[in-house]
Amino acid sequence: MDRMAKKNEDKVEFMKNVGVIILAHLDSLPIGYFDSEEIIEIWNSAWRHGELNQNDQSITQQVLMDADRLANLMPAVIIRAGQFLPNIPTFEFEYLAGKRNPETTYDKPRSVLDNLRNLIAEYIPKLRTPKAKELAVEYVRTLEGFISALEESNKQLGLDDISL
Repeated sequence: MDRMAKKNEDKVEFMKNVGVIILAHLDSLPIGYFDSEEIIEIWNSAWRHGELNQNDQSITQQVLMDADRLANLMPAVIIRAGQFLPNIPTFEFEYLAGKRNPETTYDKPRSVLDNLRNLIAEYIPKLRTPKAKELAVEYVRTLEGFISALEESNKQLGLDDISL
């Protein structure tokens, strides 16, 4: 939902807009679909879904947090990563063959490829629900297959491990 709100506003205005979007989605459900306690739990979970794992989080929040992490492990993340990181290279030849740029961090990946590697490394250990863990195995297999194919195709051309 936070992706639907304009990012160029101040933080208070941004959070208000996120709240409006959440309420609009809840209002679009049939009357009585959720009772008032469930709506409050959904609301609180949506606001808190960016937290680190904690013991005080409801199952609703845990599922939402796992769903958010899974969305960043699904094959579409390959396209989305380029969309959200248009100002960094897709990959660096010298950091193929499983090597990450040592300057890469989670918040500042040096390439889209390093971002994909970061997502796998960061999100898999944080998943909590059995279904999320099950789905992640398949999603990560796909991402790792893509990464492997990218690395192998460049190796075949002798383009791996070179510095441009």
